[in-house]
Amino acid sequence: MKHVHFLPFVGEHYQSTDPKMLILGESHYIDYGGNGYPEFTQEILKGYLQITPCEYENWMNTFRRFEHALTGKKLTDEERLACWNNLAFYNYLQKAMVAPREAGTKQDYQDAELAFFEVLETLQPDIVIVWGKRLWQNLPWTQWNEGEALVIDGKTVDNGCYTLPDGHRVYVLSAIHPSATMFSCDFWHNAIETFKQRIVKQ
Repeated sequence: MKHVHFLPFVGEHYQSTDPKMLILGESHYIDYGGNGYPEFTQEILKGYLQITPCEYENWMNTFRRFEHALTGKKLTDEERLACWNNLAFYNYLQKAMVAPREAGTKQDYQDAELAFFEVLETLQPDIVIVWGKRLWQNLPWTQWNEGEALVIDGKTVDNGCYTLPDGHRVYVLSAIHPSATMFSCDFWHNAIETFKQRIVKQ
């Protein structure tokens, strides 16, 4: 993956999980400047999974809320580790931001396209869950097909599919960012499960 700066976190059992799921965040932020190093994402996730209660930080709520949405319940530390060992996580932008919620430039998103497709081709996920509408709107639309309407509790959820050069299809679901106050664990659990069931029938 020669274009990838921030290498993805890949859980120990990701490759044997069916369906394989990649969680797509938007960016890292590094308030002391610089652009981190290749293992930065991996170390963030590994550190998160090894925390003790006294080390808990507010940003971890994003991961906790997503886990709840994915599994339908709040997880114990043991369940959390098992959950992420079945997943992969990657931040789309390969340039770090200097503050939370900061957006990249149009060029930053375009510059990240080759790295993104390298990750898809290497990890071969069946499903990608995209964190946040801003990221969704800035994803590349090459090799892309819009998905059939997915309506959950009367609300339409954006989705689609990338077809990789080897023919593998990667089904993509757009989710509200788990850090947003309007993020509902119950709603997104329903959406993710419905999306998974649809893919199994493909």
